[in-house]
Amino acid sequence: VPLNVRNAIVASKKGKAFISTGVSPTLIVAQSYIYDLERENETVRIDRDVSGQGKSLYAVANVSIGYEQKWDRTSVQIAPYLKIPTGEIGYGNLNLGGVGTQVSIKRDL
Repeated sequence: VPLNVRNAIVASKKGKAFISTGVSPTLIVAQSYIYDLERENETVRIDRDVSGQGKSLYAVANVSIGYEQKWDRTSVQIAPYLKIPTGEIGYGNLNLGGVGTQVSIKRDL
């Protein structure tokens, strides 16, 4: 579950530009590997359970900048984002990061 803080940079009655920053805590509940190793005409199966070794409170930093446009009681938001790895998680020491765009439609009740 990401934890982000959003701050309006420029705001008007109809729209607002904003920046958002935060972190994405990460917990890998179950992690296991099965390897088939070929050795001298025989196959050796290696089964390894490494569950519980993937905890990191601050594995990914989140940064985004976006714009929200409002019409009557409905608003549309678009926010390109960047997820920056700040640590390694899991048995394989993975760096989780990425880029994307969040698009949302909100309606006031």
